[in-house]
Amino acid sequence: MLSRLEHIVDLVVIDLELPNETGLGSILESFTTHGFRKASKIVAQTSSHDRLFLGQLYRLGVDPILPKPTSTEQLVGKVHAVLHSSGGNIPRFIQ
Repeated sequence: MLSRLEHIVDLVVIDLELPNETGLGSILESFTTHGFRKASKIVAQTSSHDRLFLGQLYRLGVDPILPKPTSTEQLVGKVHAVLHSSGGNIPRFIQ
C-alpha cells in the first residue's frame, strides 16, 4: 500500500472508508512499517458515529477526526492548524 519514504512526513490525511482495506490497524501498521508513523500527525475523515470506533482512533493517535462529508475549507483549516501546532512545515497552497 505504501512505499518507503526518503523524508519525514509531517501529516497524513486518511479516509477511513477505504475499499480493499480490512481494518484501521492494518492501515496504521503500514505507516509504522514504512518508517513515518512516529513523526506524522494523522487527520482522518469518517462517516462513522460509533463511539467505540472513534475512541479507538483517538487511542491510536488519530486527531483530529473530521466527519464526512467535510468541505475543502474545513479540511484545509484542520491541516493548517495541526501543522502549525506541531511545528510542521505548512505548504504554500495551505497558507
